[in-house]
Amino acid sequence: MDCIFCTLFDSEYIDKGITLYHSMERCMTEFKLYVFTFDELSYEILKKRIIKILFWFH
Repeated sequence: MDCIFCTLFDSEYIDKGITLYHSMERCMTEFKLYVFTFDELSYEILKKRIIKILFWFH
């Protein structure tokens, strides 16, 4: 079964978004998490982390 999730955040909320990803990673074997970033800083932070199964859009 495909588990696909989407979230939206900016740099003020990015710590919670990354925590969400790590929580999902601990609880699920397969999933995709799409993130729509609202500002350049959050986009750059995610781009540097390059987390598997995480797709981000700016």
